[in-house]
Amino acid sequence: MLGKTYADVLNLLHYEFTLPETEESWKKRQHLLAQLSDIFEKRKDNSTIPTDFVQKVKAILPHIVTTAGSERTTLSAQACRALKNIAKHFQTQIQSQLDLLLPGLIAICGSTKTVNQKNANDAIIIICEHAGYSPRLFYHVCAAFKDNRIPPRTYAPEWLRILIDTYRSQMDREKDSPACEKAIFQGLTDGQVKVRENTRAAFWRFYSYDPRAARAILDNLNTHAQKALKADPHNPDRPSLATAASQLNAANAPARPKSALASIKAQNKERMAQSQESSQQRGLTPEPMKSDDFKIFGSMDDAEKKPTLLSAPVRRRIVATPMPSASSAQRPESRGRAVTSASSVAKDNTANTVPETVPKSSYETVTKSSYETIKSDGKENAMVIRPRKKRSPKRSPRRSPEHDRLASEKKTLMMAMEALRRSSLDALGYRRLRKLIEENPGALIIRYAQYRELFELLINNMVSLDMITESREKRANINHPAYNTHTILITLVHLFQQYPLWPEPQPGMTLSALLIARCNHSSSYASVLSAIDDGAFLLCSHTGPTLLPTIDAVLDTLEQIEYILTTNDPIVTPKSTDTLLHNSLQSLASDFGPEKPSFANRLPIVMDFGLKILNALLIRVVSRNENLYEIQEDRLAAFAEHLLATYTSIIKRAVMNFCINLHAVIKPEPRFYKYFKKESDKNLIHYYVDVAGSPY
Repeated sequence: MLGKTYADVLNLLHYEFTLPETEESWKKRQHLLAQLSDIFEKRKDNSTIPTDFVQKVKAILPHIVTTAGSERTTLSAQACRALKNIAKHFQTQIQSQLDLLLPGLIAICGSTKTVNQKNANDAIIIICEHAGYSPRLFYHVCAAFKDNRIPPRTYAPEWLRILIDTYRSQMDREKDSPACEKAIFQGLTDGQVKVRENTRAAFWRFYSYDPRAARAILDNLNTHAQKALKADPHNPDRPSLATAASQLNAANAPARPKSALASIKAQNKERMAQSQESSQQRGLTPEPMKSDDFKIFGSMDDAEKKPTLLSAPVRRRIVATPMPSASSAQRPESRGRAVTSASSVAKDNTANTVPETVPKSSYETVTKSSYETIKSDGKENAMVIRPRKKRSPKRSPRRSPEHDRLASEKKTLMMAMEALRRSSLDALGYRRLRKLIEENPGALIIRYAQYRELFELLINNMVSLDMITESREKRANINHPAYNTHTILITLVHLFQQYPLWPEPQPGMTLSALLIARCNHSSSYASVLSAIDDGAFLLCSHTGPTLLPTIDAVLDTLEQIEYILTTNDPIVTPKSTDTLLHNSLQSLASDFGPEKPSFANRLPIVMDFGLKILNALLIRVVSRNENLYEIQEDRLAAFAEHLLATYTSIIKRAVMNFCINLHAVIKPEPRFYKYFKKESDKNLIHYYVDVAGSPY
C-alpha cells in the first residue's frame, strides 16, 4: 500500500530505487513519483519546508534522474514532473545538485523519444529560472552547445537566453561573458539550421548585456551569417517590414521614360525595319527543309495553270518518291494513266512563273539544266542532293537502372564504413546498413580487403572487454543498450552467409564477440539472446580450416571474462560456498535496472554459454577427424579441472558435458585421466562417460 504522508512516500521510494526496474516495479514507482509531485503542488505558498524532507529528497534525487531516462514514457514523464517541482520549490537549495541534475537531463534531451526530450527540456527551463545564480549552471548550459546530439544544441540557446535575462545583474563579466561568447559563436556556426535560428535570439539578448563581446562575434561571422543575424526579428535595430519593403521596391524599380507612348512607337518602328530587312534577305538565303515540303505534285492540268518560271533561281517543291525499279522504268504505262514525256514536262515547267509573294517555306536553288539532269525519265524527282551534315559522335550506351542503383548502394556503404571508423553511426544507421547488406546479397563487396575492414569495424563497434565493467550511465545508447548489438549481429550473419569462401579476419573473433555480448546482455530482450545463440550455433557448425585457432580464441576470451568479473566483485565470488544459492537465485537479474548489476549474477550465465560453444567446437573436431595440439589439450584439461573445483553446483551439468567431449578428443584414455588430481573427479567423469556411451 502506498504511503499518505511525505515520510511514507519518500521511504517507499528509497526502497523501490534499491531494486531493479522490472515489469512489476515500474508502475509502483510511477505512482510514488506522482504522489511526491502532488505533495509539492499542494504546498501552501511561503510555507516552510521541513529540513528532513529536503534531506530525504536529495538522497533519492540521483535515482529520480536515472528514472527520467527510462524507456517507459509515462514513468519518465512522472520523474521529470517530480524534478520540475523539486527545482521550483527548493530553488537555491538544489545548487549543490546541479552537477547531478543537468548532465542527466541534457542526456535525456538527446534521447530518441520526442516526449522525453520535451519533458527534460521543460525541467531544465524550470531549473534555470529558479535555481539561482551559479557558475556551474552557466558551465553546463554553455557546454550543451558542443553536444554531439542535435536536440540539446537546439534547446541550449533558449536556456542561455533565460539565464541572461534572469541573472543579468549577478553574472561575472570575466568568466561568464567569455563562456557565453564562445557558446553563442558555436551556435551561430552550427551545421543545423534550427540551432542557428534559435541562437540568434540569444545573441541579441547577449548584445544588450555585453555589446563589445557581441560585436566580436559578429565580426568573426561570414557575410551570409551576418546578414541573417541582422535580419533576425529579435534585432532591436532592425527596420520595420513595411519600410524595408518600400526601400527595396524603390531601389529595384526601373526608371520610367518621359513618354510611354513615344517609347512604344519607337519599338514598333524598330520591329518593322527588322522585318523588312529579313524579307529582303530571305530570297537569297535558302532555309533548311522541313517535313511539310515533301508533298506529291498535282496533275499536269494544275501545272499548266501555274505562272511561267523566270530565269532566276526559284523556290521549287521537292518530292521524295522511291527509286523506280528497272522494270518499271521500261514500262511507264504501268502507272495506270497516260503520262507525258520528261521533255514536255520540263518544257511546260519553264513556262511557269513565280508569284511575287511566296509563302515562307524551305526551297532548293536549282537551275533548269541541273533539274533536268537530276530527274529520271517517266518519274518525278527521285533524289535530292543535300549538303552532308556533321553528325555528333556516337554516345556510349546508356547504363541500366540496376547498374545505377548498385553504384548508389556502394556509395552508401562507403559512407556507413566511414561513420563506423569514427564510431558515430546511430541506431538508425545500423538498421540501414543491415538492410543494405540484406537486400544486395554478394553484390556490394567485391574485394576481400573491403570485406575484412567492414567485418572488423562491426566487431569493434559491437563489443569490447572494457564494456563488461562499464556502468550503464556511460553506455553509448542509454535507451536501447542491446538494440545496436542485435542489429550488428544480424549484419555479421548476413556477411557469413553471402560470402562463405571468405574467412573472418581473425579466427574466433566473432565467437569471442558473442561471448562478450552475452556477458553485457545477460538478461536482455528475448530477440537479442536468440540472435546471439543462433549466431553462435551457425559459426560453430561452419567453422572449417580455422577450427583449432578458434578454440584457442574462445578459451582466451572465456578466461578473461571470468577474471574480470571475479576481480571486480570482491564480495560475491564463484569460490564462495556460502553465496552459491545467492548466485543461482539472482542469475536472471536484469542488467538494465538503475543500479549497476552485480558481476557475479552474470558469471554463471556467461560461463554456461562459453562451455556450450567449446562443446560444439570439440564435437566439430571429432566429426572432422582432427587432433588437438598437445599444448591445447593441456590448456583445456587444466580449465576443466578448474571448473570442477570452482563451480560445484551452479553449472555442474555444463562442466560435465565439457569433460565428456574433452574425453572424446584426448587419446589415449589413461592420458586424459592423468590431468585430474582428485580421485573423486576421475570417478565422476568416468561415470558420466559411461552413461553417455551407454545405448540405454
